[in-house]
Amino acid sequence: TNIYGDIFSPEPEAVVEDIQQIIDEKNPALELGSRNLTGFGLAILRDGDWVKAANSANTVDTQRDFYIYYGRTSGHGHPDKLTLGVHAYGLDMGADVGTPEVKTNTDPHRFEFIEQTITHNTVTVNNTAQSLYDYGDPLHFDDAGQVKLMDVSAPQAYAATDEYRRTLV
Repeated sequence: TNIYGDIFSPEPEAVVEDIQQIIDEKNPALELGSRNLTGFGLAILRDGDWVKAANSANTVDTQRDFYIYYGRTSGHGHPDKLTLGVHAYGLDMGADVGTPEVKTNTDPHRFEFIEQTITHNTVTVNNTAQSLYDYGDPLHFDDAGQVKLMDVSAPQAYAATDEYRRTLV
């Protein structure tokens, strides 16, 4: 299937159907393991299965994950160091409401609400926003066995604290 078409390609909508057919036939489930992406600053603990049944009503999705973002917050980032996310059974259970709806630098709602630390799944200190800086420090990551653990520190997030840390078991 040639997906390098343009607006003048015959039946451009057929690409979506072709891709879905390939996914259904060759890779019925995207199953990812736990990862600690230290170069990016993202730790993810994953578990569960996705079992596709012949009858889609019987498909079972028990996949779930928790993540902690400890990457760059300066530049294009947000003051959301150590934000916590959780997905389970096909749902985003802890949606980060700090994602911009408008990608312009002039939207008042973005500056007043979206880019504030409190709108992310974080912990605020003294009702203030975090300092913008680069990466946090992954202290422990273990997904061996039934108990999984990640522990991340970001001591530069707040000048008023010596320790700013999130641990998830």
